[in-house]
Amino acid sequence: MKPILETKNLCVSYGNTKILEDINISVNRGEILAIVGESGCGKSTLLKSLIRLMPSNAKIEKGEINYQNRDLLKLSNEELRQIRGKEISMVFQNSGASLCPIRTIEKQFIEALQSHEDLSKEEIRKLIEDIFSKINLKDVDRILKSYPFELSGGMNQRVGIALAMLSKPSLILADEPTSALDVTAQAQVVKTLMKLRDSFKTSIIIITHNMGVVSFMVDKVAVMYGGKIVEYGRKKDIIHNPLHPYTQMLIKSTPSMKPSKLLGIPGNPPSFEEERKGCAFASRCNKAFEKCFIEEPLPSNCKSSIVSCHLYKEVIAEEIIV
Repeated sequence: MKPILETKNLCVSYGNTKILEDINISVNRGEILAIVGESGCGKSTLLKSLIRLMPSNAKIEKGEINYQNRDLLKLSNEELRQIRGKEISMVFQNSGASLCPIRTIEKQFIEALQSHEDLSKEEIRKLIEDIFSKINLKDVDRILKSYPFELSGGMNQRVGIALAMLSKPSLILADEPTSALDVTAQAQVVKTLMKLRDSFKTSIIIITHNMGVVSFMVDKVAVMYGGKIVEYGRKKDIIHNPLHPYTQMLIKSTPSMKPSKLLGIPGNPPSFEEERKGCAFASRCNKAFEKCFIEEPLPSNCKSSIVSCHLYKEVIAEEIIV
């Protein structure tokens, strides 16, 4: 199966500082890919790079972003504008903040659709009701007449997802859509995304810190550290048979229902401005040896995952249930 979106050796910098290095990921139609890692490892930069929605000092140094047989890096701004929102949509971390506070939800839905489609208000209303029905959003009239500040955080997030789905895009990019929500609202957002995937075969790339969300809803996982993918594979392999020491420690630091000691990861993530030598995780790794501090590990196929670690043949992963 040909991926709906694939990056090849994507490198991004802010000014003279490298942020992303040689990122290779792909997502197939109807597939959900999670990008996980600590704060500050480059996850949000990667997601925004996919639709070139970056700050003015950001620059894509090299690589490809292939979407439906088109390299998005070679498209003009106008060509890219036609894809954003229509074929590729984004759900932001706090949809309430990304919605206009002085316009009703209905006006924002109408503006979003009319920027891509020549539709009457009646046709737009039918589309809105269809999307709301698909994701079990009831009381359509009340929601559409409301302003964002009149809705709860969880409801705003679900409205943001509905807004992203208006043009029935092929791909949704979701930047931590469950953060800052209570457990009930998180469950509603996760179920909403999964229902969209099932109803429209929509592909989703989601950034999350929540390994429970990863375990429940995704198909593939990319583990990021210091602006690089350190492990990449199917969910069942990453969750139950992690190879990279960072992935193992990340999973062990996740709270469990089983009585066990909660382990943290010692030290802090590396600064992008620091000059690096060897493996970026070496100073925090309890399995590091001399080579790790001198030579940077290259990605290698190991079992059914891709891992960047000098130890990958020696790592004996434990059975870990999240």
